[in-house]
Amino acid sequence: MPQVDVTVLRGPLYTLLNTGTHEDITKRFATLGLSEHWSETDHRQSKAQRVESVLAAAPAEELRRIAESFVATGALDAMVRNEIQDLLWAGQEPKIRERTRRTLASALDIDALVVDIDRFEAMLDRWWVLGTPSPFEGIFNSSDTSTFAQIFGPGSGADRLRKDIHQHVFRNRDWSTAQLFDKLGAFEAVDRRFLGFIEELVSHRVVIEETNQQRIVAAMTPVLREAGLELRETDDDNGYPEFRIVSTSVPKTRPKTVIFGSEHKPDLRVSDTVDSEIEIVDARGSLVYDDPIGPAGLRWQDLQAWWQRHHPELDDDAAKKTLFNRLKYAVPDGSPPQRRLFELYHDIYREQIPSLPALLPEVWLHWDHKTVRERGAGALLGQRMDFLLLAPNHHRIVLEVDGVTHYTDTAGKPSPSRYARNTALDRDLQLRGYTVYRFGGAELPDHSGPTPMLTQFFRRMFAKHGIAT
Repeated sequence: MPQVDVTVLRGPLYTLLNTGTHEDITKRFATLGLSEHWSETDHRQSKAQRVESVLAAAPAEELRRIAESFVATGALDAMVRNEIQDLLWAGQEPKIRERTRRTLASALDIDALVVDIDRFEAMLDRWWVLGTPSPFEGIFNSSDTSTFAQIFGPGSGADRLRKDIHQHVFRNRDWSTAQLFDKLGAFEAVDRRFLGFIEELVSHRVVIEETNQQRIVAAMTPVLREAGLELRETDDDNGYPEFRIVSTSVPKTRPKTVIFGSEHKPDLRVSDTVDSEIEIVDARGSLVYDDPIGPAGLRWQDLQAWWQRHHPELDDDAAKKTLFNRLKYAVPDGSPPQRRLFELYHDIYREQIPSLPALLPEVWLHWDHKTVRERGAGALLGQRMDFLLLAPNHHRIVLEVDGVTHYTDTAGKPSPSRYARNTALDRDLQLRGYTVYRFGGAELPDHSGPTPMLTQFFRRMFAKHGIAT
């Protein structure tokens, strides 16, 4: 994904930060974790200069974090909220073309979508700019009281849209779904906004009954399938299915057992051939995570909670430290670049790590009950992944760090056959729904401080796979 357009993003952030007194700005900076070289006794800078200097010094990732914090409050004017979201979401995947959007709209009956007017309008307000609710509309209970609206006033340009929706969708029912989408700007919206809107159209919070959900999903399915997408049931909410739009190349099943953290081959056996259930006879030093993994993936906070259940004597700080050390211990000593990648991931995202996917080292993917001697020297290659991240919505991300042995023979000479073997393994993983990113060992030199290459990679990779920081 392209990086955030920092120049444009600074505009709405400046407006939101530069309100109130110097004391208000100081408190706001402290709440957001922004540092500046200024004190209350220093009156050489105006409020505007203070905000401008802090925003100018903040890197793109910091500006993204600040913007996400403002959006998360839910207090922004809809127009400002959407402006910021569009900047944050630009370029995210999956993509959905305008032709698919229009075909999708034509396949949906507006009467099937508008089951409850209040719920439907509240949903529209979460994704689009409808304007300020009219005090004459009895279905509204409150007006916009956000800070932005108080300062700048409501955006009158969108007020007409809300009135039109009330007349043509809620009362007369003479607009088609395609007309509604067109008026909302759905056909031109960034991909993430359109997909999120579609996902919520089938939510039980909007259409109430599961039969309604399934009917709408059935209407969307053939259109999405043709575009390489599907509405997949990824979770449940109070007994109702929750749907997410994902690429059809993403694995459908949730991980059941993750065996990681050791170079030693675990001892397994098939305990039920009908259900393909495995039994771990001897983990041989491996860690075995078998808790349910939901649509949020396997985050560090999930892994730490699992670790603490197995080590109840540890408090939060001790659990965090011992788990980190245990994972770091699993990274092979003979691969300094691999260890470097592990350390830098946690260094770059030190504060955000709890909510990010856990970086699992030495993850067993394939398993063969026979030995190398029985199968042959190359039989066990590719059984382990250097690192695995289980990201939201079933995305499985593999990080591999290639040393010289990945492309040379035992004598240290270039080996086309060894290189071909590694590319074949990559193809196999990709076809099974894993996304593989390889690093050359030379990209991860042994020196202090995160490399710009790695920082940029994680930022783009998170954005591509919908991982919020």
